[in-house]
Amino acid sequence: MRADELLDAGQVALMWLRRALGDLYVHDWALLRYGVGERALTARLAHHLVAHVDPMWHVDAEYDRQGRKGAMKVRDRAKRTRMQPDLVVHRRGLRGIENNRLFVEVKRRWQQPAGDADDIDKVRQAVIEHRYQVAAAVGISTTGRGFSPVWTVYVPSRRPRSGTRRKATLVGRTEAVFDEAELVALEVAARQAGAD
Repeated sequence: MRADELLDAGQVALMWLRRALGDLYVHDWALLRYGVGERALTARLAHHLVAHVDPMWHVDAEYDRQGRKGAMKVRDRAKRTRMQPDLVVHRRGLRGIENNRLFVEVKRRWQQPAGDADDIDKVRQAVIEHRYQVAAAVGISTTGRGFSPVWTVYVPSRRPRSGTRRKATLVGRTEAVFDEAELVALEVAARQAGAD
């Protein structure tokens, strides 16, 4: 994949994720209000993500395997630590950047200002070790009726020189997923959905 194709693919994947987050707010506000755990939110986010993702891709939660033989996804090769992502958009059983679209780590409680260091490292490693086109650590936080998800996003660095290790480029550190106008539109949609 060329660098410009990769950037476009990453932007599309983040658009899918933004739409799914919007649907989570509109249709599942009660989960946010009740303060349910990360897994419950991630399950609903996956449900909404499926509606936006091109059908040629699979959306899976806690998918810790890779390749046709189902090898364990490893986070640190030296330590042989497992990598269990909250959500992935990929083609099951296939490896390579062209088959690994989006890697998402979800946090219910976002540690200000930079987020959860472990999740940030995990998304960076997803891009480096498992060749995801884009990876995001998403903090789904609420204050009162407000909804203000933030994310930190990584994409692969330009192709490394021969013999050098792959790297990930930070493209957004703790950025708001929605601007103020989008949040107002989501609030209106949530009110209308609640009126039905």
